[in-house]
Amino acid sequence: MRELTVLIFIIITAISCNKKEEKPIWLNPRSVTAFNDIAFRFKTNTEDLQAFLITSVQPIILKTKYENGILEVYPLNKGGIIEGKAEICLRNNNSSFFYDVEVKNNKKTILKEDYRSPKTLNPDSSLLQQRIVYHVDEFSNVIPINKESLFFEDNLMVSTKAKTYQTDKNNPLNAYYVQAGFCSKINISHKIILNKDVIEVTAGPLIDNFRNLIADGTLVTFYYKDERTSMVEATTLNGVVKVEIPLSSHIEVYAQINQLKSNLLKIK
Repeated sequence: MRELTVLIFIIITAISCNKKEEKPIWLNPRSVTAFNDIAFRFKTNTEDLQAFLITSVQPIILKTKYENGILEVYPLNKGGIIEGKAEICLRNNNSSFFYDVEVKNNKKTILKEDYRSPKTLNPDSSLLQQRIVYHVDEFSNVIPINKESLFFEDNLMVSTKAKTYQTDKNNPLNAYYVQAGFCSKINISHKIILNKDVIEVTAGPLIDNFRNLIADGTLVTFYYKDERTSMVEATTLNGVVKVEIPLSSHIEVYAQINQLKSNLLKIK
């Protein structure tokens, strides 16, 4: 008899341990809700449930309050999220329960994004640029431009003037830049500085085919010949570069950028 009693106790204990918790009943279900309006109520006898909102991006911890068999669920902080399909998850160490919901934001500040590709253009190659315009809110949700499309796309020919262009003054990330092209011609001149016994040779202003000053830092090599041929290198600033070479009774000078050569100066 005693062995039978022990066996019955073991069976009852095993059944109790394997018994699954009942899924809480969602008392105010909504298929679509604004994030800041989340105030869900669940009927349950389980007091230790945690609550999460599982979105396509991340799980968000929700605040819970349990009283008289009712579990209330709220956002910890007001704000906004990435909109779309989500799940409310109630869980403890033993069980997890899921409820489908679509979450939106209450208010939307619509921002216009004007994306350009490529971001940097050179007039010696191509000035064709692709533009994509779309709208987002402050939480990075894409807002349709119209009923038929999420974005607008076209191709543009941009200006040949070298500078930074802002498509939106409030968003510097939308800027693009037109570089100066390759130097089209090198003109050099000279000035004799007697008190230093040198000749100052100037190249510039150096411009491209579209009258843009060539890029700062462009390397210019000056070759000069008297009894022997020598060279000196310098870089441009604001389209101009200057070097000093030793004064001589007869000297020839020219400047070169890559394969482009200047006029030949003959100084006597």
